[in-house]
Amino acid sequence: MQGYNELIMRTAYALVVVPLLSFAAWPAIAQETSVTIEDRDLKKLQPVISNAVISNPSFSDYSNFRCSLIGRKISLSKSIMTFFVTTENACGWGAALGPMWIVESKANGNAMVILNYGGYSLEARPSYSNGMPEIEIRSGTAATYQMNKFYYDGRYYRLTPP
Repeated sequence: MQGYNELIMRTAYALVVVPLLSFAAWPAIAQETSVTIEDRDLKKLQPVISNAVISNPSFSDYSNFRCSLIGRKISLSKSIMTFFVTTENACGWGAALGPMWIVESKANGNAMVILNYGGYSLEARPSYSNGMPEIEIRSGTAATYQMNKFYYDGRYYRLTPP
């Protein structure tokens, strides 16, 4: 009889407690970060974040247009503070395609660009590489649609090979 009661308790634990613990972790797993170049909550950034983009070679074309930068903090990792950055007032944009940068803010007060690309929307996916989520950047017009995937190599985001 004691073996039977132990079997019942283990089964109840497996059927009730384990799913509840898994469900409690679900928001952290399921949460995805998504942002577009036209989001209304994009604001002027701290100088250290803006300067990281301005000093990056990928910004040189936009400096000729005297583009200003806007963005916001995005949650890609609990241990690394990251910001999404684009140009203000559609400066230098094409049709539904604008520049995007992801900037990592380091604990020592420095910042560095870890991704620069062009598109309309950026979405962090649930799959991870080197502690950071993989990212999809999408863009399109009435006639075309494009999606590019990126993985984190431990220092920068890189375009995922086809």
